[in-house]
Amino acid sequence: MVCVPYAFAIVPFFRTFSDYHQVIIRLTLHPLMLMTAEVLLREFARYQPTREQIPPFVRCFVIIAVDMFLQLIGRLLVASQDPTNTLGTASVLLIGIQEFVLRVSYVPKQRWIRKNIWRLPPFTAAEEAEYLGVLGIDNMSSMQSELSAILLATIIKIKMFEHRVVWDFGYAPSEDSQERSAREAAEIRAMFLALFVESLGNVLAMAVQKRQGVPHISSFAGNRYRETLLFVMAAQVMLTGSKFKPAQPRSSYTHPSRNKYANRFCRAPPSNFNPIFQSKSTE
Repeated sequence: MVCVPYAFAIVPFFRTFSDYHQVIIRLTLHPLMLMTAEVLLREFARYQPTREQIPPFVRCFVIIAVDMFLQLIGRLLVASQDPTNTLGTASVLLIGIQEFVLRVSYVPKQRWIRKNIWRLPPFTAAEEAEYLGVLGIDNMSSMQSELSAILLATIIKIKMFEHRVVWDFGYAPSEDSQERSAREAAEIRAMFLALFVESLGNVLAMAVQKRQGVPHISSFAGNRYRETLLFVMAAQVMLTGSKFKPAQPRSSYTHPSRNKYANRFCRAPPSNFNPIFQSKSTE
């Protein structure tokens, strides 16, 4: 359910919105979907379906996968914006503040939802310990996914900017070397800014959550942590590779207006677009 609106609405049409609307979507719709998915998945991961004790990392596999998917999607939405634009820089800062607020509000928010929406009594000591354990794994997964997504989104945009792909990163095959260097430098600066803001927010959130009772969990410890790391790496490669799917065959370089499928997913090229242009990947 979470993947459907991204695949058929948010991703294809994100670049068609104005800069202001892009920031609003990234700051409202995306966090809302992320928060809804995490609240539901934490409740499922908290329960033991059988009498056999299933390791927490195993029960949290779905949370880890959804974290990687949504964090990478979120950072690719940011990468779709112009890094030289003031709104692009502002969105990076606002996203860092927003994620800090979401992180430190997990526990009180869950208690409010349990009382006012689920209509359930307060957690018992055992239930709260189980929930905090799941939340600790979720935090570890979220921090790792977000930091890797920042790096991956920057690399993907720099490498795929001049190619026509399903995810539109600008598609400017005609820019000269000077313009390309300036754009790539802006992308690198935006990446370091995002890493700094995210790391600072993570440290502050960990300090607050430690006082709330949320444990700090290492990805290099616990039951079956090796299998978990292999799963995380395999899923990250799969999610990243899915962003490189061409919107139309490489042998076709017609204007998007002549191709209904490509026109849905790509902006029209600039006025100086040469239809006989061939990307470096086909030379």
